[in-house]
Amino acid sequence: MRVNVDISNANMWGSGICTFENEILNRISIQNPEIDFRGCTNFRRNVERGSFERFPFKISYSYIPYKLVYNYETPICYEKMMKSNSKLNLFCTYDLPRVRYKAPTIATVHDIILQKVQSENKELIEKYDKKVRHAINVADHILTVSEATKHDLMDYYDIPEKRITVAYNGVDYLKYTKEYSFEEKRLLREKYGLPEKYFLYFGSIRKHKNLENMITAYSYLPMNIRNEIKLVITKKSSELERLCHILRITDDVIFTDYIDECDKECLYKLAYATIFVSYYEGFGLPIIESMAAGTPVITSNVSSMPEVAGNAALLVNPNDPESIAEAMKTIVEDKEEYNRLADLSVQNVKRFDWDNSAAVVSKLIKDMV
Repeated sequence: MRVNVDISNANMWGSGICTFENEILNRISIQNPEIDFRGCTNFRRNVERGSFERFPFKISYSYIPYKLVYNYETPICYEKMMKSNSKLNLFCTYDLPRVRYKAPTIATVHDIILQKVQSENKELIEKYDKKVRHAINVADHILTVSEATKHDLMDYYDIPEKRITVAYNGVDYLKYTKEYSFEEKRLLREKYGLPEKYFLYFGSIRKHKNLENMITAYSYLPMNIRNEIKLVITKKSSELERLCHILRITDDVIFTDYIDECDKECLYKLAYATIFVSYYEGFGLPIIESMAAGTPVITSNVSSMPEVAGNAALLVNPNDPESIAEAMKTIVEDKEEYNRLADLSVQNVKRFDWDNSAAVVSKLIKDMV
């Protein structure tokens, strides 16, 4: 059962698409030996052929440049371009080559943040929307990562429900249960300049992440709480640093350098709580990553976030800094509530298992072949 699978995003570490792709493909290959994956990618400058050899299947490299077939209509068949006839083509992304497809095709749309939030410039929104529409037009079926995003796709693009399958993101729970020694914790604090106690924001600093309201909410906290618990943001931004200066909380907010993937689990475990109050998310991986570490979460009451958080987080209005501040205050002053959320987090995160997600995608592949 030959299936061509796009691996163009498999080395874009730190992105949700990359995480989904790596976790899903390896598991499907192991669980379903009858599925003969053939990894497919086009030529890209500075991308070495050997960088995909970790996958347990053969790789087809096309020397037709990535920039050509992903940006311009090209009169070539995908299977011919990849020199790999198949029963199905699988893409774990919305970004598909602008070519012809002989076999049935699956595309994955993780979110429609730009279209829903309109937080970026018009040119970027239109470019993203064009790619998503191309994927929807080309694909026979769409994968997505939450029921919330499924319904957004149905409403925004008028896609029939039967054309969409939800395969949740997951988390490797065992990685987050590791206990760290005093010395390991000390070295991590030293590496990133972490305070003894902190609220954590882990993610990008794009507009829809709502960091301005999060920082403003933190500034509303009483001084005794800010003295005890700092705010750690895992990206640097001169704009956000200026906001901290205006709010007179510069000494209480720490902007770190890029967090190495191997340090992520310990970073969550050391945090007092995770704050993730986006205006919109297709899923919200930091919610379940934090919960897997046993660290309580404050998140938004919109889009996919309540679906992912279940009953294990404090939900707030992302447009209301006072609502966010009140949740922060509650999670500090009410120790019983804090412990309740920590216990519920560990239970909730077990709903999001990569093996289950891989099984959903495997079934879809078999149904379509």
